Amino acid sequence: MSEDSLSVVEAFNQRYRSAWGSDEILDLYCDDGVMVAEVTAIGKPAIGDLLKAIFSQGWTLQEVRTVYQKKQGDMILTTVEYTAESDGQTSKATATQVLVNDGGTWKTAMHTNA
Repeated sequence: MSEDSLSVVEAFNQRYRSAWGSDEILDLYCDDGVMVAEVTAIGKPAIGDLLKAIFSQGWTLQEVRTVYQKKQGDMILTTVEYTAESDGQTSKATATQVLVNDGGTWKTAMHTNA
């Protein structure tokens, strides 16, 4: 049975928002995943360090909206627009992720922010 890619992406986005600010967020990344933000982090330990630095600045996710998704074989390319807040500041940005089915769980193999 084929999964609907939009349903997968929306469920993933909900899991990501729920895990934001906690160590559980790393469960959503592949062991050899890559995150590109202010720096490029390769692998869960480096991604964890990058996310902890972001969390320490007090950023909270307020909204995540899927603007694009496409399933290609065993992966899904998705782009979201999100809003985050910290100390009265609001940031609106875009993130792109490549999701892969890793043992029955959709995880991020590549994550970029703009």
